[in-house]
Amino acid sequence: MGAAPVSRYLCDKWLREAERLAGVEKLDGRLWHAYRAKFAKGKLLTGFCWDFFSTVTFKDPVSFDFADRAVERFVRSLDDTAYAFHGLERGRVGEHVHSHVLLGGIKPRRQRNVIWKEWPHGDVRYELYDPARGAAWYVSKHFRLSEWGGFVGAEPVRVRRRRRG
Repeated sequence: MGAAPVSRYLCDKWLREAERLAGVEKLDGRLWHAYRAKFAKGKLLTGFCWDFFSTVTFKDPVSFDFADRAVERFVRSLDDTAYAFHGLERGRVGEHVHSHVLLGGIKPRRQRNVIWKEWPHGDVRYELYDPARGAAWYVSKHFRLSEWGGFVGAEPVRVRRRRRG
């Protein structure tokens, strides 16, 4: 199984298509449930090579705009090959903004504990990415292209799957 970088333009195009498909009307005129949108985006995200799943928080109250820029700066500071997909949300307790992050493109020389020590804004929880645990769907649960979050950093690497036949 090989991997190939994909342009950010193409990634955003695929996400727009996933959102469009999730908005297809049912026969009775109502829209599909929000979980269909989450499924479509989560399914798309499983096709990329991710190294970590993380939740990053902010010790002080911040705006979505600040949080979005902070995650992007963080990813760009790691490696020239680092890329991420992140979604922002407000927590239930204290309404603090936090971000769920899928991170890929980390060069093997980078130790994972060193990477996360570089997050200056608050606490970090992270684990190695395991596709079976559903992180791709979790990260995309509140994401909409018209809002904050999305792909940041280098061009994401897509997994090449073998064709059946």
